[in-house]
Amino acid sequence: MSNANDKLQNLKPGSDCQGDLNMILEATGISLFGIQLQANSSVWANGMRSTELQRDLYPAGSDSYNRSGTGTISAVFRNSMSGTRAEAGLPGSALAGMIFFNPGYVNQNSTGFDAALLMHEVIHNLGAIDASLMGALGFNPADPITDKATKKLAKDCFGVTGREVQY
Repeated sequence: MSNANDKLQNLKPGSDCQGDLNMILEATGISLFGIQLQANSSVWANGMRSTELQRDLYPAGSDSYNRSGTGTISAVFRNSMSGTRAEAGLPGSALAGMIFFNPGYVNQNSTGFDAALLMHEVIHNLGAIDASLMGALGFNPADPITDKATKKLAKDCFGVTGREVQY
């Protein structure tokens, strides 16, 4: 992920990317500068091995916290039906500032795609939930397939083409 972070830190947005960033800023208050700062301070961890509780990604007492039960992050990552490849701790949570990745997934992607994945997860570290990000990028906020946001950022901001960005 360090190469992906380098790519994110050196991002010079073209018009499509700037349009995405403007929509994200308008919907969430999160800027590219904020994303880049948070990416440098986030802690990255292997989600496949994490013994942290899934609920600790959310602020204690929130609906998401209460619905998450006592399962571990690794259990979610290992559940093939979940489709989870990355997760981030929200502000106010026990895991605020942490991002969990599936290394097997990340290692098969291009650096540009991983930069977009990092951007997506950092936006969560900064407080935006998937519905806000999806809506900002023109998708149905209720769509559970949130990697569409990552794919759009990969295409528009990092020039990724092909199978990685098909949605």
